[in-house]
Amino acid sequence: MRTDLRPTFSTPQALGLFAGIGLVAISFVTVVLLSIRVPPAAVAKPVAPAAPIDRPPAPVPAKPAEAEKPAPVGPQPDPIRVGKLQPEPAPAPPPSRYVVGRIVEQDVTFTRRSACRIQGIDFVQHAAYSFDSDIEVIALKPDGGCTMKQTIRSTRLVSCDADQRKDLQDALEKTHGKAFEIAVGPDGAVRSIKGPKDAVTVKVQNDFVKAATFRVWSLLDDDGWKELAAITLLQPPTLQAGKTWERPLRHDWGPLGAWDGRTTYRVTGKQSGGDRIDFEHVLTYSSPKAGAGNDSPVRIVRAEFPSPTATGFVLYDAAKGRVSRAEEAFLVRGRVVASALGSEVAVDVEEQQRFQLSVRKPAEASLRGQPKK
Repeated sequence: MRTDLRPTFSTPQALGLFAGIGLVAISFVTVVLLSIRVPPAAVAKPVAPAAPIDRPPAPVPAKPAEAEKPAPVGPQPDPIRVGKLQPEPAPAPPPSRYVVGRIVEQDVTFTRRSACRIQGIDFVQHAAYSFDSDIEVIALKPDGGCTMKQTIRSTRLVSCDADQRKDLQDALEKTHGKAFEIAVGPDGAVRSIKGPKDAVTVKVQNDFVKAATFRVWSLLDDDGWKELAAITLLQPPTLQAGKTWERPLRHDWGPLGAWDGRTTYRVTGKQSGGDRIDFEHVLTYSSPKAGAGNDSPVRIVRAEFPSPTATGFVLYDAAKGRVSRAEEAFLVRGRVVASALGSEVAVDVEEQQRFQLSVRKPAEASLRGQPKK
């Protein structure tokens, strides 16, 4: 029996042992190396071979043309202006039918009859008188209208009652040289008229009967002058027979109230070498304002007037482009309650007016500039 416990190896066993240890070590190292992540190497991009020196560069393909855009629709902003700014030229004024310095002569004769009944007694007054005036274009307006000046050159007292001749004659003579300024539109419509106040007025003081029968006359007030001017300067929009048109009308009747309405014109055909245009005033009466006529011996308390009869006609000369003749008749009836000397009295009144008007060039006037007697 052996007492020595140390192992004993033969040479082949030792070699086998060392070989096994080496394999184990190699396997361990391999596992460690495989566990370490190494990024893959960047792949190099292929490089295009350089073009030969004697070969021209390849042409660059042309950029395809953009499709044509449709034209914009609607108003476009003005293009930006470059350079010195200049003011826009003023628009040319519209053509005007009027010529500065052109003159026509108007001759108009009035006939009026005033009648009233006071406590069963009739009172009647009658008068006829005329005015001869020049109407001159003194300035043009930007809209094609103009400003005219009407100057009374002479007057004539045709007839009247004996007891009022002096008063009427004095009043007419005071009008010589009086002037009115008329604003006219491009269509011939009279827009306004300005003149001296009470230029043609007859006043009778402290006479109840004469005042009640309209002896306190405005021979031709501002509205009367305006109406005459509107007829004298009428420019019809058409001369076709049967055609009509309208224009507003107002007439202040002083202490007796006022009239408002319209005038209707109608082309009726040829007459005396011109175109006849008939017209009619359709008016509504309004009572006088409180206190009207307080400076008169007769104060109007109230008044009632139905619509009057007011018609006339115009002869228009198309070749000359103006009116040659016109006439109008006006008839109104009503009742006035007047106060005088502390008592009131009802007065039935009737007023008839008529005018005859002619328009001509100054050269056509036979006695131009000579006052009428």
